[in-house]
Amino acid sequence: MALISLWVKLERSVAAIMLALIVLCVFFAALMRTVGFPVIWSVDIAQLLFVWVCVIGGNQAMRDGDHVGVDYFVKRLPLRLQLSIDAVVYILMAAFLTMLIVSCLQNLLYVLLMNQFYRCTF
Repeated sequence: MALISLWVKLERSVAAIMLALIVLCVFFAALMRTVGFPVIWSVDIAQLLFVWVCVIGGNQAMRDGDHVGVDYFVKRLPLRLQLSIDAVVYILMAAFLTMLIVSCLQNLLYVLLMNQFYRCTF
């Protein structure tokens, strides 16, 4: 349990650091553009960090039970049916994430094996 608590604290710290880096990157880009030396990589880094902050934040929200959900009708059902619906939702989420990971790995293998970095579409 202590290891999980340590992991949660580390995850929150990493998300906070990434968020601070996003602010610094955008501020640096705006400052340099004002001075007359635009920095093109800072926006890309900020976007990449934003994606990871969203992923980590979504993970934290799911762990804490704070993720956005429409449960107006589910809350009016009996507890046993609520738990069954929650189980089905978690299974569907796991299936979707598994398909997403498999698709990403297939794309990565294609790019690495074919050396087709310029054809990769996101």
